[in-house]
Amino acid sequence: MSSYDQEASIPYDEVKKAMSVVGTWQRPDQIVTLINDIKREVQIKGVMTARLMHALWENWDWAQEEHGIEDEFVDYIEAETGYSPHTTRKYVNMWHSIFNNDAIPEEIRTTLMGKPIKTLLLLPAAASEGQLDDKWEEIIDAPSKNDVQQIIREVRGTVTSSGQAIVIVLERDGTLKAKKGNGHYAALGYLNPEAPGEAAQAAFNRIITAAGVVRK
Repeated sequence: MSSYDQEASIPYDEVKKAMSVVGTWQRPDQIVTLINDIKREVQIKGVMTARLMHALWENWDWAQEEHGIEDEFVDYIEAETGYSPHTTRKYVNMWHSIFNNDAIPEEIRTTLMGKPIKTLLLLPAAASEGQLDDKWEEIIDAPSKNDVQQIIREVRGTVTSSGQAIVIVLERDGTLKAKKGNGHYAALGYLNPEAPGEAAQAAFNRIITAAGVVRK
């Protein structure tokens, strides 16, 4: 489920206060200005959420030890914020692939922060593979998510993103397997989910999160 993912109820007094402006407007441009302000705020919150998740993910082994947390990173985020593990992994991967990627010029990364979160979530796979090196200006200038999606399709082929996606699965016994799009799974190796020691478990959780591994 996506709340984003689970939605928290807001006290009526806060809603009433936010809505009070509706009864005080005198010109249409006042309403339009407020709508645009809210739109920008939503965009900023999406990027900031990804940034904060990534910051915690990077330091999760320290946080577990320092604060005695036993949960895996994605489980902790879900319990405390309602964001599903799937969404958390997408947000962390997006930030890591784009804004933590020194191969992308800093001025490009800075400008991309103004893009809607749903647009940014289209970019990680192509960005991490260097397929967008000569497309960043087009992406920045693209007026909509659909336009960015078209650019991604051009550089990654005519097959849809689901047909190109790499899916990595971790079975209960630690066996790893992977497939591309609708292809067949191939054995990938083994990752021990019961590896002893805090360092091993922290490394295990980091690998699972960064690679977006699906656990059975």
